Parts: sequence; C-alpha cells; structure tokens
Amino acid sequence: LKLQFLYLIGFLSDVHTHQEEKMVLAAAVVACLASAAPLEKLRVGALVTDTGRFSSYAEDYRTSFTLWEEWVAEQGGLEIGGRRYEVEMVYSDVGDTSEKKIGFPTLKEKVREMANGTFGHIDYYFAPYSSTLSPVALETLHRLGSKAVMIAPTAASDTVWVCDDRLLYPCTSANRRRFARGWSMATPATQYLPTNIVVASIKAVKRVAIVYENLAFPRGTCRGATETMKVYGMENVFEYSIEQADNETAYDVARKLREVDPDYVVGCVYNNFCFMFVDALKGIGYTPKGAGLTSCITSAGLTLGRENEAQYLTGPTAWHPKLAGVDFSSTAEANVPLFVPKEGDSSSMQYNTMFTEKLGRPPTYQAAQGMTAAIALTSALLMANSTDPDHVNAAMREVYEPSFYGRLSFDSYGRAKGSMLSLQLDQHTERQIVAPLSAASMSMVYPAPTYAQRTCLAAAMCGERGSCGAAGQCVCEPGWEGRDCRAEVVEKSVMEEYGVIVLPIVGGLVLVMAALTAYVLHQRSQALKMKEMTKHAPRGGPVTLLFTDIKKSSDLWGEYPSEMEAALATHHAIARALLAKYAGYEVKTIGDAFMCAFESPVNAMRWSLAFQRDLLAAEWPAALGNHPAASEQKDSRGRVVFRGLRVRVGVHTGHVNVRQTPQGGYDYEGAEVNITARVSDSGAGGQVLMTQAMYSAIEPFLDDLECAAEVAHLGQFRFKGIDEALAVYSIIREELQERDFEPIRGATAVEGAAAAAADPTNPDLSRQPSCGDSCANSAQQFVALQTIRKWVSRFGRGGVAALDLAGVLKTGCDGVGLTETIVVSTMIQKWYDGLGKGSTRRAVADVAGSVSSPHGSSFRGTGSVLGSEVGRVDITVGAPHGRRVAPAAAAEGYAAPAGLRWPAVSAILQTFPGKSIIAIAQALQDERAESGITPGGLTGGLTPNEIQFTA
Repeated sequence: LKLQFLYLIGFLSDVHTHQEEKMVLAAAVVACLASAAPLEKLRVGALVTDTGRFSSYAEDYRTSFTLWEEWVAEQGGLEIGGRRYEVEMVYSDVGDTSEKKIGFPTLKEKVREMANGTFGHIDYYFAPYSSTLSPVALETLHRLGSKAVMIAPTAASDTVWVCDDRLLYPCTSANRRRFARGWSMATPATQYLPTNIVVASIKAVKRVAIVYENLAFPRGTCRGATETMKVYGMENVFEYSIEQADNETAYDVARKLREVDPDYVVGCVYNNFCFMFVDALKGIGYTPKGAGLTSCITSAGLTLGRENEAQYLTGPTAWHPKLAGVDFSSTAEANVPLFVPKEGDSSSMQYNTMFTEKLGRPPTYQAAQGMTAAIALTSALLMANSTDPDHVNAAMREVYEPSFYGRLSFDSYGRAKGSMLSLQLDQHTERQIVAPLSAASMSMVYPAPTYAQRTCLAAAMCGERGSCGAAGQCVCEPGWEGRDCRAEVVEKSVMEEYGVIVLPIVGGLVLVMAALTAYVLHQRSQALKMKEMTKHAPRGGPVTLLFTDIKKSSDLWGEYPSEMEAALATHHAIARALLAKYAGYEVKTIGDAFMCAFESPVNAMRWSLAFQRDLLAAEWPAALGNHPAASEQKDSRGRVVFRGLRVRVGVHTGHVNVRQTPQGGYDYEGAEVNITARVSDSGAGGQVLMTQAMYSAIEPFLDDLECAAEVAHLGQFRFKGIDEALAVYSIIREELQERDFEPIRGATAVEGAAAAAADPTNPDLSRQPSCGDSCANSAQQFVALQTIRKWVSRFGRGGVAALDLAGVLKTGCDGVGLTETIVVSTMIQKWYDGLGKGSTRRAVADVAGSVSSPHGSSFRGTGSVLGSEVGRVDITVGAPHGRRVAPAAAAEGYAAPAGLRWPAVSAILQTFPGKSIIAIAQALQDERAESGITPGGLTGGLTPNEIQFTA
C-alpha cells in the first residue's frame, strides 16, 4: 500500500500529467488510503444450543455463520455509512429445553449478559433453535427495553410471532404482531403442506384423509392443508385427532385408513409417531396410494430399517441441496452476492459443498436457515446504510433478496414469506424434489407401488420384458413368458411337442423325487427350529404378557443413527438372553419394542427386574450419553441409576386367545393384550408397571424374585379402550429406587380414596397420635418413620425431596411433630387420589393448591417448602376462578408463623405461577411496602390479618 501510495503521488506531482488524469489519480489515492484504514467491528450475538439435545443444530448455525464471516472478510468488510465493518460473532451456549419447567433461567441470563455489554456493544442477535427457546430470548430482550434486532433462523410456530387469544407477552401491537424487532426465517406452520396438496391435485387426488397430533404445530400444518384442499376441490373423507402418540394408536389409525382407502393421506405428526405410523402401515399390509407427512421426511431415522416401507413417502422441507434455477439463485447484482451460480454449480450446491468441507457433513435445512438469517441481516444493513438498529429494523421490512434458499422477504408479522418444497423418497430412499416444478429433480410417483411391488422392483425380477404387478408377480409383454419374463414364446412343431416324451417324463420324475426329498428335509429342519423357538410359548391357560418400549427412541434414531444400530443390537441381545434364562417366549418385535409371553408370572417379573439391571450394566455407545433419554444419572449415594437406553416395561396376566401363525409360531389376542399394551405405554423409561392381576399373582412370591424389590400402588386409572378402571402398581429393584419417573401418562386417575384405602402397601393414614413437642413415645416415632418410609417406597427418595421428609427422618419429632407428619401424608394421599398424579415432586404449597381446586377445601401444610427459610408454615392456597377458600390456619386459630417471609413467598410464586397464597403473617404486612407487593382480595374479601399474593 505504501508503494502504491508513493507511485500515485509521483504522478500527481508530475507537471506533464494532464488535469483529468490528476483527478482520477486523486480518487485512487483516496481509495488507497481508505483501504488501508482499520475496519470497525460489527458484533453479532448468537445464542446457540451447544449442550443438550439440540447440539447438532448449534453446529449447523456456527458453520453457516462462519461461512458468512469469511465472505464478509473476503469483501474487505461491509461498507456502511462511509465506514467499513468486519463481522465479529459472539457465541453463548444456552442449552436446550430442559429448563422449561423453571422458566429458562440460563437462557435469560445469557441474553442479559449480551445486552448489558459483557461482550461489548451488540445490536444484532441470532435466536436459538426451536419455537420454544426463540420467544424466550425475544421476550427477555423486550423486557430489557433493548432496541436490538433479533433474527430467529428456525421458529415456525405461529404463536411465536402472532398474538392469539392467550395474550402472550408482549402482544401489544395493533396488528397483533408479537415482537416488533423479531424476524423469522422459518416458513409459517400453515404453509408447510400446501405445496404437497398442489402436487397431489395434479395427480387427480380427490379424497383426502387427515391425521394430526392434537398439538399447536401439527394442528397449524393441517389447517393450512385443509384450506388448500378447498381451493382444489378435494374432499376431506376422514379425520383423526391423535391424543396419545403410541403404537396402539398408530395401528388404530392404519386399520381405519385401510377401511376408508383414500386417494391421499396427510399426516401432521412429529417424528416419533411418524415412525410408528409407517411401521403400522407395513404391519397390516396396507399401502396408501400417497402420503404426505410433516417433520419426518427429512429425518435420517425414517429410512433406518424401513428401506421398503419408506419409499415414495412425500413431505415438506424448507431447503434441499438439489435446488437449482433462477428462483433459487443469488446474482452478482444482489445486495449480498453470496453463492452466485457458476457453470455446472448451482447456488445451493455451492453452499452444500462449502458447508460440507467445513463441517464434514452436509447441511440440514436448519443450517440453510441460519445462513439465510445472516444474508437477510446483511441486506438490511446495506439497504439502511447505517448500523443504527432502528434504521436496520425498518430496512428488514423492505428486504427482497435473491439467494440460494429462494427470494428472502417478510410478512407483516416478521415471518419469512414463501412456501415449502415437496420431497419424495424414491425407490432407493433418496430424497428428490417433486415441487415446485421449476426446481423438481423428478416427477412425483403416484399411486405408490405396493410393498410387494417394491420388493419385485428392487430385485429387478421381471427384466426388460415385464413389469411388477401389485402382488409382486411379473406381468410379461406379449411374446414373452416365464416367472421373470425372460423366455421368448416359440411355436413348437408337433414332433417337438409330442415326439420323444419318455425321457423327459423319467427325468421329470427324478427331479420331482429330488425336490420332494429336499422339501421334506427342509420342512423337518424348519419344524425342529420352530419347535426350539416355541418351546416356552404358552399354549393355553392364564398367560403372562409383557411389552417393552424404548424411551425417546425416535429422537435417538434421528440424532444418533449409527450409534442406535449398535445400541439396539445390545438391547435385543439382553432381552433374548433373559428370555432363554427365564423360559419366556418372544411373540414379536414392533419397531424396537418387544412383546413376550410367559407361563409363569414370577418368571416374567424376574425377567423384567433383571432386564433393568442388565440394561444399566451394559456398554452403550458413548455419544448416546449426550441425550437426556440415555444420559448417566446418579442417586444421592453416588450410585448410577440411569445409563444408556431407558426401557419401560408393562406386565399383565390373564386368559387370552392363543393363535398359531402360518409360520408355526404363536400369537395372543384379546382384551388382556390391549390392557398390557396400555399399561406399558403409560410408564416412564426405566420403569416396570403391572396390573392388579399381576400383583396378586406374584405377591406370595415377592421373596423369590432373585433381588430385593419395592412395590408401590400408584392408584386406579382409566385407559382408552378399556371399560373398567385398572389398579396400577410399580416395582423397582432396591438399588434403583432413587430413579425419578414422570407421572402416569395416557390415563385418567379415578377420583376418591377407595382404591388407595384398600391398598395393603399404604400406611394407615387415619392414625394421627400426638406426641406434643417432643418424641417421648418411641412407638409413636416409629409410626412416623414408617409412614415416611412408605412414601419413599412409593415415589422414590427423589420424589419426596420437596417435602423435606428426609429432614423429618433426621430430626424425628423435635423439628416437626408426629401429628404434622401424618397431616402431610394425608394431604398428599388426598391430592394423589383426587388428581392421579404419579409423583410428589411439588412442594407442600402446590399440593395444597391442587387439593383446593377439586375438593373445595384447604389443608394446613407442615413441611419445608424452601428448606429452613420457611420452617413450620401455616399457609393455604386459593382456588382459581375467584372461589373463596378459608385459610385453615385462621379456622383453627393458629398464630402467625414467624418463618414465612417475603423471600419465601416470592420463591413460591415463581415456582408455581398462576396460583395465589393467602397467609396469616403480620410480618408480611410490614414488608409489603419494601417488597412492592399490593394485596388483593378473592371473592368474599379477606380478613384483616390476611394478605393475598398472586404470581
């Protein structure tokens, strides 16, 4: 630069240089000086999910943002407002959605750090992955009063961007736009399926079936599909709302679709149910003529083990490397001429190549959306010609940028305009673009070949002179014959046909005898093999059935496909080795789930408990440990209680219909099979559940299970498709009893205490002896300790931690009286019976609040809601909808507790948003002004000594 500068100055000082030339040279000097000036920094904050189940998306974002940084550097920076800027990315790991129940404190703190200048001044942000995390980041910036602009690469749910009847925060703008400074690169949910519907209409589809999971995003995608169907004159002939996404429901949907046999099936479902649905279709042998499924079409897990049944499925995606053409290309004249097409190399393929070279794997469409977020921001900065976020935010509304992803622009809510692509898996299960037609890599195959046809096609059974029929047989062209259509039809002479027949007959007889001998030997071998396989199969009488299922298996397949192949092999090996040991029979596998049958209920339970032990001890691929559904967890003593695959087991015994299959095996049918499946599906990963019938069968033999185990009665539940309520029990190995399980799912608890009262494992909660202020009576103390041990046995030590009963065990009756201990237990029992929750992980305040709602009464709770800060607390929680609940402490005339202070109240309100606390505590009145809390009243008013606090 110095040499260039001196060279130009020399020409300027030369008297022989003309005036016009000097003006040009002067401009060159200025440009030379400008290029030598240092670049200013444009900091951009990226909130990424480096740890947790979304870590792969963090890799996607980082790689795309790095390509953007490098491109800006190659341009010598961005020229904005007469200055040049280099991009400096500032990354912050915000984890995944595991902190949802406690309000995402890590994510909020990371946003505050960036906004407060911890990493320097930042006016532009990229939001984290998912429709769950993005609105939290946007809301946090809004609450801070920040003028920063935030772009979310992937947040498709309408509720993130459009205010609805729930009045989501902030929802103050007149046009119902939720975040005035938030922008989304994701296509809205209602635009996911219209492209699929349009392509189906070209194939003359008229009768459409709609299947959707009853959740916000799937409902939105199917709503967009039905609206498009009306435009193209399609009829909705069947609709199914999925309330419980399990195998039973998948088979139910498949059977009903077979009855209706629509022209096309629209499935608005997440990956997990999508995989089960595809398996169920193959399981009943029904091939839809066409099917469009959301989410799973781009998942690697869809084709793993489903090479035949996944063929010809269609579905939406936001981007694909095969995209080409002017609609999906950048240009040299664009604001951001990034990935401009070259000869034989489209914009998308350029991005695909550069990304793959950088990360070692191809980009997902989420990675592409991260890249487009950077392109849109760059375009807005250059259009505004300013780094002022107000000007840039205004320019975002005007963005109309050509790119490898398509034309980038935004609607009035800040969402990316445009529609999705439609993909179809071809006969090799490779994803091909079938719409829009301008970018299609193949025409959509419709109707889809049957499963038998696909097998025939894959084997090229019919050669060049035949085609595969619906039943998998060859249909030959005229003049050709044979099973494979490779034999030409030749007219034979009379002599050829009838002349010499003896030798062929003799030869034929020899061949027939040889074939018969081979057949008999084969059948005998198969019979011996089947006899060995079915030697433990129950043929009649009471049969004990069990089902297994791997927790979050679809998510694990999606994120760790190669590791899951090894893990599934380990899982199957453990299950089958134990079946051989305990005389069990493998009825069938459904996906990665087992159905097994035993003649002995005790052996079935031994298998279940040993199965949990061996799964924990097995060697699992290390990468699986990064997923919450397979990570390692330890108990309070430091012992490992979870590691690797977590498998739920449901066990039931009863009389079933025994059916021999054509292959010589045995299958079991009837209501008892349905009961077993329902109980299994209701459990948590790593949990063993059983029915009353099973408990009664093994109860006399609990000491013969080969290990110490704890049994707990979880209550009575009503299950879908089962007329009567079922009593459900859990059983767990003693060394694993600190495993923490989710509540029973997919079932409704039966109200009332009748079920629990009849349970022999329950403590006698009606006994409430008093020992005064101390435990003088050791017998009474023993009763208190036994009560607590029963609850620990029922819910696990982690389940009762919130009640601080461990503290009661430690201090006896000195800290908390025996009567109060029984009151706490009684309160939990009533809450448990009334609402049917499967754990006691809530604190006393929440327990009391739950009881108030269904029963219209309140309880005096004694326990430690927040440890020593609260101590003995007399509180009552108000019922919702303004119903008056008299404070128990007031009714019984108790004095105000000294321990309940504002910090405790504040923490309780944060823990249980939406609930109210009415407390008798004069000390709170004194703190009212300093805390800024205003007292309010329920219907009927408050007594002079009461204050109501509402979250």
